[in-house]
Amino acid sequence: MNKVLRYILIVLVILLVVMGAFVYSMTRPVANTGSDTVYLKISQGMSANDIAMLLEEKRLIHSATAFRVWSKLTQLDSKLEAGEYLIRTDMSMFEVASSLNGHGAVISNRITIPEGYTIRQIAELIEKHGKNGDEFKRLAENYEPYDYMKPTSNFARKYSAEGFIYPDTYEFSPDHTEAQILEMLVKHFDDKLTPEIRAQIEKTGLSVSEVVILASIVEREARYDEERPVIARVFLNRMKKGMPLQSCATVQYILEKVRPVLTIKDTQISSPYNTYMHAGLPPGPIGCIGDKSLQAVLHPDDNDYLYFVADKDGHHHFGKTYTDHMNNIERIERE
Repeated sequence: MNKVLRYILIVLVILLVVMGAFVYSMTRPVANTGSDTVYLKISQGMSANDIAMLLEEKRLIHSATAFRVWSKLTQLDSKLEAGEYLIRTDMSMFEVASSLNGHGAVISNRITIPEGYTIRQIAELIEKHGKNGDEFKRLAENYEPYDYMKPTSNFARKYSAEGFIYPDTYEFSPDHTEAQILEMLVKHFDDKLTPEIRAQIEKTGLSVSEVVILASIVEREARYDEERPVIARVFLNRMKKGMPLQSCATVQYILEKVRPVLTIKDTQISSPYNTYMHAGLPPGPIGCIGDKSLQAVLHPDDNDYLYFVADKDGHHHFGKTYTDHMNNIERIERE
């Protein structure tokens, strides 16, 4: 064998080794040791490219490009079927691709979390789908994966995750643990805090946590969207003057059971969440916030109101002075 041929063979061997190493690196399991189960939904009409991008986004494969090439070469791209799947992170790209043929589809549970819902109410929702509500609440007590969820006062919070769950429709598989469900809910909230939203929050002079706390109070106080920015400004006005917020919604949160009318005794409950007893914001949010309540805090109405009271239809009447407030109360009682 002459030197040229030997050199060519050596180069070819090196190239094969390099290519083999590259293919392995692109197709090996994401998890080298241990595994997690990831819920994956493939909707009708999704192309092989869409599925490849979704798999990469879910960190189930290393490379969407490698997946597309492999599925094309093996004609698996025509066999990928819509469905809901549980994919292990210790599966190779080849195993992931071959499992997405409809046979591995699973049934998922679906819950819709409305605006204003608390951790306790969310726990009741997932309990209806066979999950342990008490375990979910226990985990939520100290779950704060993002810096803005850290406490802003020395007062103890009921749940660190309270208010940092975005009201939306969620799907989870029977195999999802309570910890995985909580992680999914809170991460979705963080995804909704876009750079644009964070920039708007910074302009308010409040922290993310403070904005969420105030928005959660607005969420529970307002029934009509047009009143949300007005109510937000009332609370901001009171905070600026050092006045207690005196929000009935915060007392209802303590009671955990909505009462049509609060008593004087209710407003005297000893709790850091009682904004009749303590000035400033409570130690944490009192429920999930919707987009409109968040925007109300970010863009409050321009007014000098310090008081408001609701009539029997839930519409609020606003006043600049305590005398205005008492007149509004008397007028509502006469109607």
